[in-house]
Amino acid sequence: MNERKVLKHVVKFATREFTEKKPMSVRVLRRKRETFFTRGGPLKAISIGKTEDPYFLVALDYAHALRIYYFSKKGIFLGGQNFDTSSEFLRELKKSTITEFKLPKKIR
Repeated sequence: MNERKVLKHVVKFATREFTEKKPMSVRVLRRKRETFFTRGGPLKAISIGKTEDPYFLVALDYAHALRIYYFSKKGIFLGGQNFDTSSEFLRELKKSTITEFKLPKKIR
């Protein structure tokens, strides 16, 4: 599957989780490329980057916790994990990901 079809598959999973589990919000995130080698000056620069698994993340935001599901670049489900909302992980997650899809927070 190409990346666009995988993204559609992950978004479909996220909307199903939103309707079944009723979190405050759901976001589908894609990890940014990490540059690990740069060579050259400002005019002729070469940079080599890579992206490792998990490639897509589905973040379910509850009031007291954050549930994150991991997907590979090919759309294979890799598992899930719970995190505290005040952890250092959230700051790192915000810096290293791009939001692809978002379902809004419900007003309760």
